[in-house]
Amino acid sequence: MPQYFTPDGLCYEVHGPDDAAAVVFLNGTGQSTLYWQNAARRLRRRHRVVLYDARGQGQSRLNGRRLDLKGHVDDLVRLLDLLRIPRAQLVGLSHGAYVAAAMAAGHRRRVDGLVLCGVGDVPAAQGLQILQRWRRILEEEGLAVLARRMLADVFGPRFLAANADLREGMARAIVRRNDAASLAAHFEAVLGYRPLADIAMPGPPCLVISGGQDALVPPEAAARLADLYGGRHVCLPEAGHSVPVEAGEVFLTLVEAFLRHEGAPSQLLP
Repeated sequence: MPQYFTPDGLCYEVHGPDDAAAVVFLNGTGQSTLYWQNAARRLRRRHRVVLYDARGQGQSRLNGRRLDLKGHVDDLVRLLDLLRIPRAQLVGLSHGAYVAAAMAAGHRRRVDGLVLCGVGDVPAAQGLQILQRWRRILEEEGLAVLARRMLADVFGPRFLAANADLREGMARAIVRRNDAASLAAHFEAVLGYRPLADIAMPGPPCLVISGGQDALVPPEAAARLADLYGGRHVCLPEAGHSVPVEAGEVFLTLVEAFLRHEGAPSQLLP
């Protein structure tokens, strides 16, 4: 699918009919639009699917800017304005979920619903320690070493054991799609974010999805976040932080049901 750039350097893709209801997928740390290609193929017949690299990730340029949560929200607003999308549903993973929640808080009328994955109401101590360790590894040992460490932290043990032969290729892909300076700026910004408990505002329908083996976000924190929205929480017991990859079919089934305003299918609930 062709990629485009906004005038200020944000890389994005659009899939599906221009007149369909819009859904925007927001990346986690170190990811790019490639992460959501399966979702785009699955949903593009019924939805206008927007994928984009958050500033400082993938091919989106920093352009000398200091990263912060408000800046990420402003980028999303400008992208929707450029595409003439007045309202959208947002599906965010990890850092992308933070941006989606902040977008809903600051621009409620433009958000029809939220699917938040890999986040909780407040940062867990272990999650903060992992982020700080990532930043230290990047500074002291470089991006290639960090990529391998990130894989060990974001995937659950079952996925890692089943895909041991793919880990080196996945690590190289992380190196290819990231810039060390931009990633360092990203870590500095994320470690200063306010907890989602201070940002979440009841209003948009919300589904929170978590992995039972997530090293960064415990399921109970995800459940509390769902309660703040008056939404629903689904925990997939054997998945880690990267649920959309580790449990892709279940994740997309949950997202499709949510987009149809059907909630979480009962057969998928714990």
